[in-house]
Amino acid sequence: MRPFGCKIICYDPYFRDELNQYAWVDFVEFKELLALSDIISLHAPLTKETFHLIDEEAIEKMKGDVIVINTARGGLIDERSLINGIEAGKISLAGLDATSLDNSVEKNYNESIFSKYPEKIFVTPHMAWHSEESIKELQKKVALNVYNYLKNGKIIYKV
Repeated sequence: MRPFGCKIICYDPYFRDELNQYAWVDFVEFKELLALSDIISLHAPLTKETFHLIDEEAIEKMKGDVIVINTARGGLIDERSLINGIEAGKISLAGLDATSLDNSVEKNYNESIFSKYPEKIFVTPHMAWHSEESIKELQKKVALNVYNYLKNGKIIYKV
């Protein structure tokens, strides 16, 4: 979004930009991010702390007509709350590259709850990470894992 001249705000409870490498980003608290953002894009691992990060309470704090994008993990969003937000008009669009509702999207999109909102919810098969660069990086990490295991008996990257 930066090349389009958008103001970028970010919430990260652990990262500190001590070297000021990200002067083009305003780091804010989560409540402020929800209240100010036109587009909320999630890029976080699924942990106990991030499970249902976007829930009824978070959606209540969002400004109207917000767009929610999740390219990370399905459990970050309470998808029933997302549906409620869509129905209430609070969320205008949702892009989901990862879902968690009974894995129903992966099995049969037409039978999933998301299919009831084809103009509002766009679901992709967890492919946001896929690029030529990411494939090369993945291949490199696999080769390093094999090499390190054969040489030292330990793996570097655990899946």
